[in-house]
Amino acid sequence: MSKEETTKDHHKRWKARLFTCLIMLILAFIGLIVMDLHPKSYWTYSKIMAFLYAVLGLGLYGYLRRGEHAIHGSTLWHQLLHWLGLLLTIYITSIFVRTGVMANVQAGLMTLTLLSLTIFLAGVYTDSSFMLIGIMLAIFAAGAALIQAYLSALMIPVILLTGLIIYVVLHRQKQSQRPQNS
Repeated sequence: MSKEETTKDHHKRWKARLFTCLIMLILAFIGLIVMDLHPKSYWTYSKIMAFLYAVLGLGLYGYLRRGEHAIHGSTLWHQLLHWLGLLLTIYITSIFVRTGVMANVQAGLMTLTLLSLTIFLAGVYTDSSFMLIGIMLAIFAAGAALIQAYLSALMIPVILLTGLIIYVVLHRQKQSQRPQNS
């Protein structure tokens, strides 16, 4: 592979990581708006968001690892089981909601907390930018429990700061991995 092809491929991977993280941040912000305006609908939205995060996380993993001979079946299974564990836990939470043990809003917050842990752990072994998104989601969950009335307004700076940090981290990684001109 020539230097130009390597640079183009590296830039495509960087853009894919940035685009995936931005979609996750946008979904989280939409979740805040839904929680603020329609709290009972947040439970449904959080289930959809968890599924979309799983698809985005697995999609990015596959995209970043494409063409590598180093992908082992066990690594792929780890990824699939990681996200399947989240979805099964959300299913158990839905049983709690159906039986009246838990209300919709509390189930939505529990799902957000589970999602924050899942995306953080995915960041540990997949892409470090996911760790930042996991931390941001945990801040959202804690903020929702503590300051429900002003959550949307207060979390806008958190989203912007997280987006900026992710951009800076990815940009620095891009710069450090760029092939040196000889």
